[in-house]
Amino acid sequence: MKTGIIDVGGGTRAVFAAGVEDYLLENNIGFDEGIGISAGAGNLSSFIAGQRFRNLFYYLDYTFRDEYMGYKNLLTKGEFVDLNYAFNEIASKGGEYPLDYERFVNNPMGFEAVALNMRTGKPHYFDKSDIKEDDFRPFMASASLPFVSRPVEIDHRLFMDGGFADPVPIDRLFSKGVDKGVLILSKRIDHVRSQKDDRWRYLYLKRKYPQAAHAVKLRAHRYNESLKRAKALQEEGKLLIVAPDDLSGVGTLTKDRDAFMDLYLQGYRKGPMIAEYLRQK
Repeated sequence: MKTGIIDVGGGTRAVFAAGVEDYLLENNIGFDEGIGISAGAGNLSSFIAGQRFRNLFYYLDYTFRDEYMGYKNLLTKGEFVDLNYAFNEIASKGGEYPLDYERFVNNPMGFEAVALNMRTGKPHYFDKSDIKEDDFRPFMASASLPFVSRPVEIDHRLFMDGGFADPVPIDRLFSKGVDKGVLILSKRIDHVRSQKDDRWRYLYLKRKYPQAAHAVKLRAHRYNESLKRAKALQEEGKLLIVAPDDLSGVGTLTKDRDAFMDLYLQGYRKGPMIAEYLRQK
């Protein structure tokens, strides 16, 4: 039986998935395939590298540093979140808390990080071969939100947050021959995304990047339709959806350690559901 996992990210709300994945690491539960979006791609990299608690440190420590996220960054660097600091100064070899790159690339588990190609408006799936020990731009590309961080250039192409391209990539996961999948959300399972949430990003991108703007316009519809399909797959026993019951007030760019720990522990306590689901034939 081939298994797979999706971590949809969601900014600092992805601390929920960090809790889920730490439970899985603690109990030696692995997968054959993994797809991450934005913060979810970063989460899964630590999971694949076997670095339990590494993601929790990110949320409880680095998130609160001015060098990483805040209005000081916006004034001095022109971006609210400095992804270069997060991935190149902290995660790279010689950084403060490097990703165990050797374990990441040598783990047989497949991995993809989803990004949006800003010229075509199509999803781009970076895999392990695209990620180098001192070049984590695929992770940065997957996490670059308009108005929050700058677009990321790779091979003369600009990329931004993969959540606008393929927000719930269940079709991509099952195209890899997966028999049973786990989908980790960062919002309640009954959440319905509204197109209004993305209107200002659409207007910002429309003139210079019309295809990217079109993808932004479609995000809510794609998310809602994909979640409907995910629920149908769950009814068939092919997918397990794991979602927080309460967001504890955590939004995409929240800074609240107590709320982060609450959401993390919610995720950790959901772990046994996955263990039981994967045991079922």
